[in-house]
Amino acid sequence: MSLATDLFIAVKGEVFSARVEDSSLKAVAEEIESKTGIWFKSAGALPEEKISVDFEGLPFENGLERILSKVNYSLVFDDEDQIAGVFLFRSLDPRQKQIISRAKTRAQARIAPRPVRNRRTIPVRRPQPFRN
Repeated sequence: MSLATDLFIAVKGEVFSARVEDSSLKAVAEEIESKTGIWFKSAGALPEEKISVDFEGLPFENGLERILSKVNYSLVFDDEDQIAGVFLFRSLDPRQKQIISRAKTRAQARIAPRPVRNRRTIPVRRPQPFRN
């Protein structure tokens, strides 16, 4: 297993710069985690997918979007609306995508509405004046 040939991550406040050349997403995530404290979680091991990006002076969230553009992810925010972590989801196999799209087309073909029974309504209570 070869290590990344070029991996540079810099975060200064909200400004994010990165130069990543053919590095695994796992290595990039570990570098971001060590510099920012933002955690990365995945159902299994972090993906070993190779990524390459080069940007300078972007807002942090935009830079993170560029790095994670090839994977499904969800950002987790804290009470101050700061990014606390990232959940990474595995991508679907192309065969699974085909099965899902077939299921959607069958479901959209014909849907018969179910009859709805009359529902009993609760009468509206009007406020009563206060009596001494």
